[in-house]
Amino acid sequence: MKAQAVTKFLDEYEINSHTIAILPEYALENTLVSRVLEMNNEFYVAQKPTDIVKKSCTYFGSSFKGRTEGTKALIGVTHKSPIAISASKNLFFFPTTSATRKECAWISHVHVKHCVYTPKQYTRVTFINSQCIELDLSLGSFENQLFRTGQLRAAFHDRQSAPLLREFNMVKEDELGDYLKRKKKASSTFEEEDEGEK
Repeated sequence: MKAQAVTKFLDEYEINSHTIAILPEYALENTLVSRVLEMNNEFYVAQKPTDIVKKSCTYFGSSFKGRTEGTKALIGVTHKSPIAISASKNLFFFPTTSATRKECAWISHVHVKHCVYTPKQYTRVTFINSQCIELDLSLGSFENQLFRTGQLRAAFHDRQSAPLLREFNMVKEDELGDYLKRKKKASSTFEEEDEGEK
């Protein structure tokens, strides 16, 4: 009897410093799973790529929503947002499409060596371990995601290395009431604008 092929599967997975890419693939025709590429390993996970990213954000003490809001605050990007899953561990990943789409893959910024456009209109990505993948998106789109993730990494680095600067408001005792009212009004306006964006 012919031996059956065996595939390595994990039930769950947290992104780590060895993670290169998380790619969507279908098992049994209609079940979306993830093919995970690590520096010295490759296997499958019974989770969708974006679900792995969300779980990894939680694992490192935040949430996917919190990370995307952080990206917006730092570099103003709101669509196909790169995120810092863990800035301290240098885990900066970016999606190849909108994170809500089934075909979305997630790529580690620090592991990308170079990328080229193929004659078959795919983008071939080479990683620092010489492993290659081909993605069904334009070279310009991939390079834009690389650039924005680089911006995010630089912004985190600047925040972490910036000296502590404070500028105090000198408020007279008889003007304290008016000062606090102005601050409260400004805070209320900010909260209303924030609610309007949701």
